[in-house]
Amino acid sequence: MKKIIQLWCPSEGLVLDPYAGSGTTGHAVLELNQETEAKRKFILIEQGNSEKGDKYARSLTQERIRRVITGERPNQNGVLVQKRKPINSGFEFRILTKQIDASTVLTMKKDELVDLVITSHWENERRSSSNLIRIENNKCRYLVGKNDDNEGYFIIWNGDDQVGQLDLETYGTIIEEAKREKLNGPYHVYARYEVFQSNSVKFYKIPDKILAHLGLNENCDPYNEAEGEE
Repeated sequence: MKKIIQLWCPSEGLVLDPYAGSGTTGHAVLELNQETEAKRKFILIEQGNSEKGDKYARSLTQERIRRVITGERPNQNGVLVQKRKPINSGFEFRILTKQIDASTVLTMKKDELVDLVITSHWENERRSSSNLIRIENNKCRYLVGKNDDNEGYFIIWNGDDQVGQLDLETYGTIIEEAKREKLNGPYHVYARYEVFQSNSVKFYKIPDKILAHLGLNENCDPYNEAEGEE
């Protein structure tokens, strides 16, 4: 793990491990910083659910990182004793209590939802064209990105900065923006409802499609039953 981090992360970079497990990645970063005088930081994400007796993130992941820093290790009797030289470092342990569900998606601000769409979108039937590039253009009201085939991606918003619907009026705006940016069809449109249909549009219902992109099901979602990501 140290070698991988050295190869891919700058000496003052940030290492992200979304499936932290026992905390091996964080352990490697801490020791590597001490050995090479680097200043890398890390973010570890691991699920915990105290209601079900599973305190994995708290009892294992963060405890391992704490012992790496303090130098404490259990002896033959299971008692923590000083066995290693302490590492001059530290970390924060946080619990994310906000659940990922339909209501969360619908209350997101525009920029938050755009980021979520860009980073989570995946078309199983077209894996080679699943990469999305964000488009920053103040002249475009709905256009947010494009894929490798130069197909436009749009999120419909109403005047209150909330998710709107695909209708004849918003479709007309989509066509104008697509032509202005020289994008190909079909046009991929995220909206709350679809009251207008066209062969040139692939419609994605918010929040259902976004939850599906994330591998979640709002009707039967194990993540919504958990205490939170830690």
